[in-house]
Amino acid sequence: MNQMDAATAKEIRIKLAQNSMSMTDLASGLGISLAYLSDIMHDRRNGPKAQLITQEAFFLLDVMAKETSN
Repeated sequence: MNQMDAATAKEIRIKLAQNSMSMTDLASGLGISLAYLSDIMHDRRNGPKAQLITQEAFFLLDVMAKETSN
């Protein structure tokens, strides 16, 4: 994934809703500011670090989903 495309951003938003999480919660869990996460989600930041954070976001959201399903 080279950029945060609209489909990827939508998938993250869906996972946030499924986990009853906000963007603020996700940013906090990732250890980044809400503004930085917003920039990534809107493809204003798309370098290697942003790509890593996107992968970490999916991992964190998947872990949260598993915890809430148990």
